[in-house]
Amino acid sequence: MLGHGLYMLFFGNLGLIPHLLREGRFEAFRTRPAPVLLQVFTYEAPINALGDLVVAGASLTVCLSLLDITWTPAALCFLVVAVAAATVIELGLNLHIAGLVLRFRGSESLFFWLDNTAGNFGNYPLSVFPAVLQGAFTFGVPIAFAGYYPAAWLTGHADTVPVSPVLVHLSPLVALLAVLSGVAVWRRCLAWYSRNG
Repeated sequence: MLGHGLYMLFFGNLGLIPHLLREGRFEAFRTRPAPVLLQVFTYEAPINALGDLVVAGASLTVCLSLLDITWTPAALCFLVVAVAAATVIELGLNLHIAGLVLRFRGSESLFFWLDNTAGNFGNYPLSVFPAVLQGAFTFGVPIAFAGYYPAAWLTGHADTVPVSPVLVHLSPLVALLAVLSGVAVWRRCLAWYSRNG
């Protein structure tokens, strides 16, 4: 939840792209010298994200206090990296959708689909899902790397994860791949929009 709250605070304006397109405000971003994506991120201050962060921080604090975790410097660093990776994974996935929204009108419902999928399925252990969903949430839409795999390592259950225990350490790599591919999709679709918009 904390990664989602940080995503909403810093990058949540991506979800406003359909609105900006409908109202013609997106066109103004393309005429200014600043990068379009930066203008989208800074379009408005997402005050509601502060509520997400407060709830996420409180939930994390309560949950961590109930667990028997020895807080070593490595565990604290792992937690910080895991939260950052969760934020970047959500950013990468939403950049893919933002690009598709530029390219294909009517695809904005994918923002809601991703948010609902991550919110509904990302809160459960991956092992409760059938193998096809475990694979989808690991290799397709990698929301398991935003919560389940890091939590498995942090709580000492890395040996129980599906596929391979190695996956508990791959959140930063998955985040990097998600954001790099998301930026590539965004740039390609923005270029298409600039030619055909």
